[in-house]
Amino acid sequence: MKYLFDNLSEIEKKLRSIRGILLMFDFDGTLSPLASTPQQAKFPNNIKNLISKCSKFFPVVIISGRSLKDIKIKVGLKNLIYAGNHGLEWQIGNKKDYFVVTKEAFQSYLVIKNEFKKIKRFFPGILIEDKKLTLAIHYRKLDQKFVVKFKKKAESIIKLFNKINNLQVLRDKKTIEFRPNFDWNKGKFALYIFQYFENKFKHKILPIYFGDSATDEDVFKILPSGLTIKVGYSKISQAIYYLNNPSQVALFMQWLLLKTAKDK
Repeated sequence: MKYLFDNLSEIEKKLRSIRGILLMFDFDGTLSPLASTPQQAKFPNNIKNLISKCSKFFPVVIISGRSLKDIKIKVGLKNLIYAGNHGLEWQIGNKKDYFVVTKEAFQSYLVIKNEFKKIKRFFPGILIEDKKLTLAIHYRKLDQKFVVKFKKKAESIIKLFNKINNLQVLRDKKTIEFRPNFDWNKGKFALYIFQYFENKFKHKILPIYFGDSATDEDVFKILPSGLTIKVGYSKISQAIYYLNNPSQVALFMQWLLLKTAKDK
């Protein structure tokens, strides 16, 4: 990965070669600093204002692991496209759509949820987040002395479902997430929305995606011809560039707005 601000000349060259931009963002850890719980996450006003300004020049898409309802409330801006549950549900304009989760997957969620409820009193600080289409167990607030024991217990619960092929398990940033076993993720949704706008505009556009977590790697892999930017350096990420934190994401948006205004 290359540091984005050391390579702005490359970015300018790409911008000159296309006629439009598609801006896509993860939310937690990308636009909002990571918080102990999803409810505590704050959307900085300066970044919110920049997102609003960007949406006047080009399409802006938020692709989050949160539920669609939750991410819309957290961001609180109109004229954006929202995708929740890693792209399993989305809203484009006034139209909402989603993947139908099988009864078997829902039943598995219920059993897993109940299993974690049983152990919750032994591990104060864990949070069970039921997002309807997915289920997440957060343990950022768990006392460090309990983490190893909790992870062992969590893996024993996961093993109950190893032979069931209707769920995927994702472990990332002190979160264990259970998702339906669909061939669909943030990357597939990002490609879908990219193709949607190219067909709509009838010309080539440059997709730009910012993300910080393992789920965002699905986008980095599927959009190699775009600008893929990881928030937080990683030796194993497939993103082309990196920035250090959400504040630097804001700085790049400011730079992009200045370039856009200059070229108008």
